[in-house]
Parts: sequence; structure tokens; C-alpha cells
Amino acid sequence: MKKLLSAMLLLVMSLSLSACSGVNEAAVPVDEYFKAAKTLDTVAMEKQILPTNTEGIEKNKELLQAEDDPFSKLFIDFMKDKAKKMTYSIKETKVDGDKATITVDTKYVDAGPLLKAVFGDLIMKMMGSALSGGEPSEEEAKTMFTTVMNEQTAKFEETFKTKTIQIPVVKKDGKWYIEQVAEDMIDVISSGFVSVVSEMGNAFGE
Repeated sequence: MKKLLSAMLLLVMSLSLSACSGVNEAAVPVDEYFKAAKTLDTVAMEKQILPTNTEGIEKNKELLQAEDDPFSKLFIDFMKDKAKKMTYSIKETKVDGDKATITVDTKYVDAGPLLKAVFGDLIMKMMGSALSGGEPSEEEAKTMFTTVMNEQTAKFEETFKTKTIQIPVVKKDGKWYIEQVAEDMIDVISSGFVSVVSEMGNAFGE
């Protein structure tokens, strides 16, 4: 009887440990990537990307590469604040040898309407300046942008979007890495800004 109880106890402990481990080994880099993304820790995020994938690493670095202009700085501050509200859940892990596909459900703040409102307002103000016979200086344009961004951010009402992403991972030298950094991943982390920029680019024929 004691042996039976011991065997059952070991089985329960084994199942508990498996449940606590939570994430399949192949999905670990994806889990760690999104966990770091909630604080926009790009250094920790890069560690989960295949080292030979320089394009993916550069794409990741660009998230926080602020140029010396108010748009970049305000955008990054906004993005950092909204990234904290992103949630994700690893739904499926399909392993095929040293490769795997990880399916992730994400939920994130949709900042698209804000960006559209900012650019729409800016275009109207620029056109107003042009029609009145004066083109704003670079400094005036920066001030104008900062004012518009702050005004629109104050009025911004948060809504959320969901997106399911399939992420390829690969095992190299005994460690799993994200093989490709998809545009959808950056879009989620940037609160949908990538989608809007692409949409606006298409609208202007770029």
C-alpha cells in the first residue's frame, strides 16, 4: 500500500512539475521575446533571435532608435507606455526536428487611430500655413508636431486589437531561436503603428 501511495505521489509531483514548466522548449525564445517586449527591453529581445539573422536583429533595434526629432521621442515614449498593456498566449507548438512553428495569440493597444489623427491634423495645419503665405521653419514644424501629438494623445481613447501570429523557430547549437522577426511581431509591439505607416504609404503610392 505504501509503495502504491509513493508511486502515486511521484506521479502527481511529476505532472505538477510538467505543468509548472509551462512552455515547450521550442517555444521558450518566443515566450522570452514577448515577455521582454512588454518593457521594450530590446537587448533581451535580441538574445532570442537567431544570431545569423542580422536583418531581424536590426529590425528589432530600430524599435528604439530615436532620431533627433520630437516625433521619434514622443512616439517611443508612447510606445513604451502601451507595450506594458500587451498580452500574449502561446497556443500551439509544432516541432519538426530542429525547426518548429509557434502560434501566438496577442492582444495590444491599437494606436492606429492616433497616428492617423496626428498626421491628418498636421497636414491641415501645414496647408493653413502655406495658404497664408508662410512656410513654417524647421523649429516651428517641430513645435507644431509636438503640440498636435500631445493634444491627440490626451484625447486618445484606448481600444484593443487581437492578432494571431505564427513564428518560425530553429534549434542551433542546442538552443532554440526565433528564425524570422515577422512584421506582425513588430506591429503588435509598436501598438499597430507598422500597419498604419504601411497603409498610409500605400495611399500615397509609396
